[in-house]
Amino acid sequence: MIGPLAQFFFIPFMTTGAGVALIGDWFGTGADRGIALVFILAGIIGLLVTLLAFTTKSYRLLSKYYTENHVEKPEVAA
Repeated sequence: MIGPLAQFFFIPFMTTGAGVALIGDWFGTGADRGIALVFILAGIIGLLVTLLAFTTKSYRLLSKYYTENHVEKPEVAA
């Protein structure tokens, strides 16, 4: 799914599209910069989803269960 999106949107955006004028000076231009933009956006989306997951009730319950029931294993001397 990301391949066609990169091929038909992000690469042209960073090669000859509005991306050249918008973020080209900061980010660079060309086909490689289009793929790099895909990776940066995927990383940002992943970070936002992770931060959002931290706010869910299920995460809080799992975290509470883990901290209450986690027992440290004693170290065994060799």
